[in-house]
Amino acid sequence: MPANWLSFYKRRVSGFLAKPGGLGLASLLPTSCAAPAELSVLEGIDMNASTTGRRAAPGFARAIGRWASGLAAGALLLGATMDVAGAQQTVLGQGNAVVTGFAGTAPTATPVASGNPIDSLFIDLNGASARVLDLQTGGQPPQGQLISSPTVLAVKAGDTGQVFGIALDDGKGPDGNLNGVPDIYLTATSAFGLQIVATDPSGQLQRLHAGQPGAQWMPGQWGDATKGGTPGSIWKVSGTSGAVSLFTNVVLNGQPNSGPGLGNIAFDAKTRQLFVSDLETGMIHRFDMLGLDLGYYDHGTQ
Repeated sequence: MPANWLSFYKRRVSGFLAKPGGLGLASLLPTSCAAPAELSVLEGIDMNASTTGRRAAPGFARAIGRWASGLAAGALLLGATMDVAGAQQTVLGQGNAVVTGFAGTAPTATPVASGNPIDSLFIDLNGASARVLDLQTGGQPPQGQLISSPTVLAVKAGDTGQVFGIALDDGKGPDGNLNGVPDIYLTATSAFGLQIVATDPSGQLQRLHAGQPGAQWMPGQWGDATKGGTPGSIWKVSGTSGAVSLFTNVVLNGQPNSGPGLGNIAFDAKTRQLFVSDLETGMIHRFDMLGLDLGYYDHGTQ
């Protein structure tokens, strides 16, 4: 394994802790931003408590427990020092959490010809694929209790599609000269299923159960196509304003991701690079802060 990749993995394993418990959803909450040693575990977070009362999906919760085994998926919290946290109102504040989950479904306006109620359900473009949650409302030290977690920002499926992996940068901007609020990076995923549709003779989209000529991705699967959304997309969410933009698309030798999507993503503060796993090729790519692919690592052969 190349030295720079090895040192990155060592820092990731030593720098973060994931402890499944309660609902299986473990998050890191900095009791202080002074030192990584002051992180404490808060278990049993209800990511939808402020709106629906539904708990995190089991598939998402199980993935948290796999975080320490490599570039799996999980929920990361803000652990970087933010000198400007109190200077202005921002989306991402000290102690806030970023979580991902399926955006949910919405029924079609008209009944479908098949009569199958499932066929009338499409991805809810206004549903949240990612949320920024406020974890400062507990009022007590973390004891594994279920706490209220109001949503500060909901990132809609119509913008990013379904996402899974999460990373936060250091808030220093692309050139490393700022001292601001970290931005959020989200990776496209097929973890919640692949939804495909086709246009019927009346011009309406119909859900498909198997591929066929003319099949296309259901809106909300991969995000805004006009912004370049694909199965290989990494989306960037401003920690200050919440604005969503396409950071980059992961490709290998000119070949785009065809549907498996991406795995997790991680930010290395020492090199100021982002590392992301491609579930189609098995490669782990590294990007600079402008989205330039600096190379990839085949963990299965190197």
